Amino acid sequence: MDKYLDWAYKEVIPRFDKYVTNEKMDKKEKNELVGVAGVFLEMCGQAGMFDFSRLPPQFISDFPEMFEKTMIGPKIPKEKLVSYLKTLTSFLEVFYGISFPKNLHPWE
Repeated sequence: MDKYLDWAYKEVIPRFDKYVTNEKMDKKEKNELVGVAGVFLEMCGQAGMFDFSRLPPQFISDFPEMFEKTMIGPKIPKEKLVSYLKTLTSFLEVFYGISFPKNLHPWE
């Protein structure tokens, strides 16, 4: 797991942060987006899901609810969480060639 978390926090999150800097959003929203990405990657690691192509179909659709139940601090509406996940999965697909099975995008 250490190797995965090093990859997630030392490579993916900094690259994702630079990627979303180009998006038209305010600083608070950008920080939320990057924070949600970090939580998503950490939850994947804690669950031993290092191969995103093998994520259980319910994981992404359940993520907004898991996030809301476990995170302390300002509440992020479910619609925003879903939007943030779309941005993150698109980034991972484009920059890392990680394909997410289409059934993992319940919002589409």
